Amino acid sequence: MVADAARNLRVGAQEVASLQAYLGLVHPEDRERIVAAVRQAHAPKGDGQYRIEHRVVVPDGGIRWISVWSRTSFEGEGDARRPLRTVGIVAEITEHKRAEEALRQSDDRIRLIIDTIPVMAWSAQHDGIVDFLNQRWMDYAGLSQEQYVEEPTRPIHPEDIPRVMEMWRAQMAAGEGYEDEMRLRRADGEYRWFLVRAEPMRDEQGDIVKWYGVSTDIDDRKRAENAMRESADRLQHLSRRLLEIQEVERRHLARELHDEFGQILATITLHLHGAAAVAGDAARPRLEECGKLLQAAGEQVRSLAIELRPAMLDTLGLEATLRWLAEQHQQRTGCEVQVKGPLSGRPLSPDLSIACFRMAQESLTNVARHAAARHVWIQLSQTGHALELVVRDDGVGFDVVATQEQAARRGSLGLLGMAERVKLLGGSLHVESEPGAGAHIRASFPFTEASEERADPEE
Repeated sequence: MVADAARNLRVGAQEVASLQAYLGLVHPEDRERIVAAVRQAHAPKGDGQYRIEHRVVVPDGGIRWISVWSRTSFEGEGDARRPLRTVGIVAEITEHKRAEEALRQSDDRIRLIIDTIPVMAWSAQHDGIVDFLNQRWMDYAGLSQEQYVEEPTRPIHPEDIPRVMEMWRAQMAAGEGYEDEMRLRRADGEYRWFLVRAEPMRDEQGDIVKWYGVSTDIDDRKRAENAMRESADRLQHLSRRLLEIQEVERRHLARELHDEFGQILATITLHLHGAAAVAGDAARPRLEECGKLLQAAGEQVRSLAIELRPAMLDTLGLEATLRWLAEQHQQRTGCEVQVKGPLSGRPLSPDLSIACFRMAQESLTNVARHAAARHVWIQLSQTGHALELVVRDDGVGFDVVATQEQAARRGSLGLLGMAERVKLLGGSLHVESEPGAGAHIRASFPFTEASEERADPEE
């Protein structure tokens, strides 16, 4: 039996006997590896060396890991070559192997977690070459890691590639974290939106040694955002149209009041004068009183028509119309109103003029109803890029947040209507106030091509 083993291993019988004794200590699962290593080292062209790690069973039944290095010198050549001397080094590496096994198990657990998390995870070397894709990433894209490394832009939507690559190169050069939204192709060819984040890992010297990143599916969120944006656009268009229709109706109503109803009142007045000329002394005082009432009604009709849609806004301009509005408010309430200007520069579009007029009109209405103010200041200022309207008073003031919330609950169109008008023209509205400190309302309207070229609603 020993002679057969010696022939198979091409070693001497004494060495086979010692090897068989040694194998008796080796863990059964490792014996074949050791025999194969010895056979290769002692083959006619072998160099006589082998290094191997394996387990041994100690007398108490425990298992230890050892590292074995062996070198055999020979005499003779070819098939006649015979072992002359063997030396070896044996070191116990049980703790090392336990640490390796613990690390392997830890790596397996981490990989399992990374492969099952609901995001696509990846890592890249310091130069940006991807060296890891988790299973979810590969399943989504239908690509292996090798395929992705060969063509990293392959899953990115063609329209997004230039922007994505430019940003990625810039962030790598800056050594900063990276965040971007892009469309990535699924294995079935569909593109979905993803939020891609990457952060660098640095060594003790601060040099980047690794990039770690995740790609999170945000397609449903993007669809919702697009739907909300489209809905907001439709609502804004509807709001704009409603305001335009409102202005058209106000203009028509103002004309009806001024022309038709005013003419009727004037006709009645003429008839009263005619009746007074032929009536007796007893009826004349009452007819004169009716004439005064008709005159007052006519003035109220004219005032209402102007407030609905002042014709002077189109003929005399915004500043003159605001001064008229201030005088009317002062006569009705006794509150002093000052208008500061003057306007200069480019002419205002009908939209800007009517928006500023309605802002000032609504502000004065609120002052009369709630502020108990003694003074109101209206200021217009115009630059090359914007028109600004400021209305402030010295009244009782109010809590801005509480008032806005209350207006939203009740559907009040005061401040909300102001904000909507300003928004439709691309402007901004700022309301500042607090109890006992008056109110300060500032609206800024940019001069845009759209606002300047917009036609009159009635036209």
